[in-house]
Parts: sequence; structure tokens; C-alpha cells
Amino acid sequence: MEKSIFSKILIPLDVNQDNKGVLSFVKYVVGLNKKDTCCEITLFHVLSSSFFTERLANIDFRARELADSSFIKGLRDRHVEADIMPKMEAAKRELVEAGVPEAAVKIVVEEGEPVEVIAEAVKRGGFDALVLQRSCSSPIEDAIMGSVTAGLLHRHLDCPIYVVGGKLWKKVGTRGRLLVAVDGSEYANKALEQAAAMAVMMGGGFDRLYLCHVVELMRKIRGDLVFDVEKLKVEGDAVLDKAMAMAEELGLSRERLEGLHEIGKADEVLAKVCREKDIDILFLGRKGMSALEEVFMGSVSRSILNRCVEATVALVS
Repeated sequence: MEKSIFSKILIPLDVNQDNKGVLSFVKYVVGLNKKDTCCEITLFHVLSSSFFTERLANIDFRARELADSSFIKGLRDRHVEADIMPKMEAAKRELVEAGVPEAAVKIVVEEGEPVEVIAEAVKRGGFDALVLQRSCSSPIEDAIMGSVTAGLLHRHLDCPIYVVGGKLWKKVGTRGRLLVAVDGSEYANKALEQAAAMAVMMGGGFDRLYLCHVVELMRKIRGDLVFDVEKLKVEGDAVLDKAMAMAEELGLSRERLEGLHEIGKADEVLAKVCREKDIDILFLGRKGMSALEEVFMGSVSRSILNRCVEATVALVS
């Protein structure tokens, strides 16, 4: 069987939130797999250690003495059975009703600090994608990343991370519009490969792949701002030409590709392009060679994710 870019998906679920964003995304990508491809989905919940801390706060025993006791085990088991598993099973049923084979959906509950546990699961599990939910505590227009999502984005995980945006949350029909930030680096090329694979999966639903080269122009020389626009355009043209050729080699037609030269702060530029081009998924490399170097590991990545709330954002290592 041919291996899909979504053959093995890890979906962390917070049972105290509405997880319709991640579930909608998974149903969408599974529906794109028209070929005889395998798809294994793990619904993953982490029982935080704070659960026990909160419940032991008023008990006159040391937590260490209770840690291995039948009291703690019973408390945990009752909580998992009564509060966690019904919601995990409901999420599984939703995927099965959408056409995912029941045997392909696995439920896993582990215990510990969520970021650490999820990161370790990714490392040992060989997943093709980690799908994360935005915060559900506010309307999607105001939604920001939760602490677990933010923590995972700072980890060097091998698989692409998809942070689901509002278009799928609101069940708006997509037109297959994809955007990838390119700068000629290895990481940007990997993001382009992921975007091209998604476009191929979309088949007739794929509309256009935008290749965006972002330049942060401003440099201080003797206190003056120097803009060598012509030189930067030539360099940008070379980067875009190589990216276009690579996309064609990956199976996309030239008519479905469009190169964009943009100038400004990376987070502001990419958010603007997402709005203007009505982008479904934005693909970013985790590192780069130019103004984007290391940009997607820190504050700029957080700004991009908080600005681009409608588009799903894919961070590719």
C-alpha cells in the first residue's frame, strides 16, 4: 500500500474542551485519501499530575506515601472511567461515523506533564502528523494557543505539527488554497514537499499553491535605512524559480502555482497573505536561511499562529 503523509496521526485531546477543530481536520484529511492507503489515528489524553495534587491538598498525608497506594490507583481509575473515557469514546465514534475504520482508531491515556508526555509519544510512535487544537475558551477569532500547544511548538519533534484553524472549525468548505513560505533552506523545502503532497491528496479540490518569499528589508547602516530592492528582487526570483521547479517535480502543474514577493515582518506578511488569498493551510519550515532563520521557533511563530486563526498552520521539521 502507498504511504500517505497522514498514515499515522497523533491527536491530543483535552476532555474539558470542545475538540471539534482537530476532529474536523482529521475527518477532512482522511476523506482525501481516495487510494488504498492505511491510516492509523491515536486519540491521546494526558492525565496531568496536577489532578492528584489538587485532590490531595486537603488530605493529611504526604503525597509520596500515597503515590503507590490503592487509594491513588482507585482515584485515578474512577476518574478515567467516569470522566475521560466517555469523552474519548465519543470522539472515536465521531471519526468512525465519518468513515474511519473503527480498528484504525486507538485511545491512549497516559499520566504526567502533558508537554513532556506528548513529546515522548511523538518520538517513540513514528507519527506522520501531530494535530493540535487552538484554545476553545474564546470565539475562534480571538482564540490563541494554549500552553500545551505553545510548549510543543518549542520542541524539536520529527513530525509536522498542524495547528487547526477556524475554516475547518466552522465547517466552511475549502477551495484547496495552500501557502508555503520559501527561502531555499532545507526546512523550507521540506515544508514545500508537505504542501505539494497535500495538494496531490486534494485532487480536483486543489485550487492553488502560493509560494511566498518574505524579505525583512530594514538594515541599519550609519543610522540610515538601506533598501537594495533590485538586488533583493533578483535573489527572490531565484528562490521562487527553484521552488516552482521543485513543486512541478513533486507533481503540481505550473498553472496551479503562484510566486509572491513580500517585504516586511514575517508574521505580519504571512498573516496578510492568508487573509487576502483565503488560505486553507499555511506551511512553514521550522528554520531557514534568511530573515526567517529560527523565526518559527520563538515569538514570531507564536505571533503567526495568533494572527492566522482562520488558516490551519503546519510547522514542518
